Amino acid sequence: MRAQKKCYNCLKNLTNMTIQLALDKKPQLIPQKTYIIKLILDDLRKIFSTNHVPALIFTNINRKIKKLTRTSNPFAQRKALEIAHARTISKKIFSSYHPHRLGELLLFSAAGNSIDFFKEIHHSNREMQRSITLSINESKKFKSTLKNAKKILFFADNAGEVFFDLPLVQLLSKNSQVLYVVKSSPVQNDATLTDLKRTCLIRKFPKTIPSGNDAVGIELSTISIKLKKELASCDLIIAKGMGYYETFTELPQFRKKTFHLLMAKCKPVAKSLGVKINSYVFTRK
Repeated sequence: MRAQKKCYNCLKNLTNMTIQLALDKKPQLIPQKTYIIKLILDDLRKIFSTNHVPALIFTNINRKIKKLTRTSNPFAQRKALEIAHARTISKKIFSSYHPHRLGELLLFSAAGNSIDFFKEIHHSNREMQRSITLSINESKKFKSTLKNAKKILFFADNAGEVFFDLPLVQLLSKNSQVLYVVKSSPVQNDATLTDLKRTCLIRKFPKTIPSGNDAVGIELSTISIKLKKELASCDLIIAKGMGYYETFTELPQFRKKTFHLLMAKCKPVAKSLGVKINSYVFTRK
């Protein structure tokens, strides 16, 4: 999905948020705050284009912020809070979902995608606990494809979602090899291998694989050689969240085997999907 003009303000807000979070960790850089913001926002203005993918624009900006502020994980504190809340809420609501029905576990996994760094924690908490429906539900197509899927790549999104993804991954693993893909290095509040280890979930997932990079969504030029091989040989891809939606839809070689599970949290993504904002979808776009 290419950027729309509306994406600029969202990227600007995300940039400002990330800089502030980075500077919170480096108070000695506060005197340089105005300079840092100007420098990064000038870069954003230069690289922003409706010919580019929003997720990859911010990947570039985020790397510059981390380098300039010498802060590798600006969202660390926010992620820890999200993980703690998601762990509690997932335990609380899981009994409402049938543990052996694919459709139910898709909904449970989708509920976790309501975590949003632009919203207060209490708002995401309410979203995770409310009853949801899929505005686009292509689970029948998925089940048909699943019959012959020997290997599935499951691309994780936010760190707190791992508790919501686990039951679905375990169910799918009964008949297929499922590789749970997480980031190698921190980016936004995305799940990393370190997060899985800290939550003690690393042993519960049948198999995890780090991406090799710190990109938002999928960036083929920087992922590991191992992940490139797995992408080429897998039969099916489940991609969680808007970052993977924005990036995978620009890669025609993977479209036929990629299903997107996400909450459409912004107008450009919702418009691209043909749904209302904050709708949940499971679709092969």
